[in-house]
Amino acid sequence: MAIHTIFLLFSLCILSTSAYVFKSIDCGSSKTTYKDENQIVWTGDEADMQNGESKVVEASNSVSPVMDTLRVFTAHKKNCYSIEASKGERVIVRASFLYGNYDGLSSPPSFDLHFDGNFWTTVDTSVTEYVYHEVTYVTRLDYVSVCVAQTAPRQFPFISAIEVRSVGLTMYSNGDQYYPLHLIKRVAYGASETIRYKDDPYDRLWIPAVGKNGLINVPSDTSLAPTTALDQPPPAVLQNAVTAVTHTTTIPLFVASFPRPVGFLVYLNMYFSEVAELDATTQKRSFQVLMDNNPLLNQPV
Repeated sequence: MAIHTIFLLFSLCILSTSAYVFKSIDCGSSKTTYKDENQIVWTGDEADMQNGESKVVEASNSVSPVMDTLRVFTAHKKNCYSIEASKGERVIVRASFLYGNYDGLSSPPSFDLHFDGNFWTTVDTSVTEYVYHEVTYVTRLDYVSVCVAQTAPRQFPFISAIEVRSVGLTMYSNGDQYYPLHLIKRVAYGASETIRYKDDPYDRLWIPAVGKNGLINVPSDTSLAPTTALDQPPPAVLQNAVTAVTHTTTIPLFVASFPRPVGFLVYLNMYFSEVAELDATTQKRSFQVLMDNNPLLNQPV
């Protein structure tokens, strides 16, 4: 079984299960605080942002209470949120967007997203689908800044939610602390639903990927021992797997697209756990991992 996380690195510039920063902002919401179905405490953004207007998506485009509201900015080219943090803390920052046809124009905008004064990405929104972008980095100041910036006339930027999670300096420490990690994919193979907090104390989003095209899902029939694997994958993502129907079938794990130009560094984690009960005297599982059709490792897993 494999669960993988892949990040893109741009040149800029465990642990306890309790995070120093665990901030969840429901942008555009007038609620002071509330808990969602994952027991995450959300706060409205009226205390954090005085610019912009609160809007509500069309009921037919609702995906969750958090995504039902948004804040749109029709004035100023750039508008920023500032979230308190500790200088030198490694944090995950996630920004989410659902246009949801809040203005009745069926014209989802595109705009730029920035963090701490650095360009993050261009956000391409959708009428019905929510999108999110995530970056992990070590803070240089005592706050986290998240900004949306208008890049075209009548393309008004908005934001639906902001989440900031401390993960500690030992997490993702194989990457340079001066290089932010821009998430490309984080996938849990064999899972039936998204895995996040409380199953993952750092509230990383593990997107399910089920078996298809000659693959089958394998639910765990044994208890897994506690793991000390790099960057602490939560046990919930190691409890399921996909496997090939035959010994000669290749399992295509993922295809990732990267922005141009080429030459960016990639931080890739892949996790494997045996979820079937094997006879230790007669059975074992072994396989080769390929990247771009070339062996990734010197020997089989």
